[in-house]
Amino acid sequence: MIDAHVHVWTLDTKRYPWHQTLAHVPIPAQAATAESLTVEMDRAGVSHAVLVQPSVYGWNNDYLCDCLAKWPRRFVGVCLVDPKAEDAVERLEYWTVKRGCRGLRINLIAETDSSWILSPSRHGLWQTARKLGISIALQILPDHAATVSKLAAANSDIIFIVDYMGPAAFHDGEGITAIEKLAPNRNIHYKVQCLGQDSGQPYPFEDLVPLYHTALREFGASRLLFGTDFPHVCKACSYSEAVRWLGGLSFLTEAEKHDIGEGNACKLWRMSA
Repeated sequence: MIDAHVHVWTLDTKRYPWHQTLAHVPIPAQAATAESLTVEMDRAGVSHAVLVQPSVYGWNNDYLCDCLAKWPRRFVGVCLVDPKAEDAVERLEYWTVKRGCRGLRINLIAETDSSWILSPSRHGLWQTARKLGISIALQILPDHAATVSKLAAANSDIIFIVDYMGPAAFHDGEGITAIEKLAPNRNIHYKVQCLGQDSGQPYPFEDLVPLYHTALREFGASRLLFGTDFPHVCKACSYSEAVRWLGGLSFLTEAEKHDIGEGNACKLWRMSA
């Protein structure tokens, strides 16, 4: 099993200071270190994990990259770079080429207007991602789906991953509509995450299933990736339960569970499970 969406941080703020970029995401009061994650992974039978830079660290990916250096055979990193900054290209090259990240994440979820990602001023960033062969993950709202679809269509040789659309997407029908807009772009992938914290029901969070069932129908198993959203999911269930959750999705075949839970991540991030 590969966990394609986890976050880690330490409370050592002297060495790794906070730099909050999303107002709705609070500064953590408890640590979620890579050491604690590896313990949980070993217990749950997870061989690898994709570390996604938490927004509370902003554009400084030092802690994530230090974890990559310490556990190079277990972790892959997805960095944050300010996509609107004049030096965005240089920063992306630094965090990937110099520090080892294999992906970029862009947080659009707090923005009402996402049209800026289609601006010619962003072309250099997409060109650099193309040159480096890295994927671009997007945290969006359902209303952003049409814009993201245009971006993917204009950059068909870059893999884009929609990894989150907000808690309401599971309950108001807009998430299903967004998936139907995104899926025709063959270079867009989607993450199936055990987001128990977004559920209104106890484990196994049955109210999350309709959205993911739609994702399977529209994307196919070959463009889906599994993640637990550690440590946030631990507010709703144990890490081991979150890992087992994928296996409990009855609409998936065993082959589809393998592809979503391991195979697709191996290909996308060049891992050997």
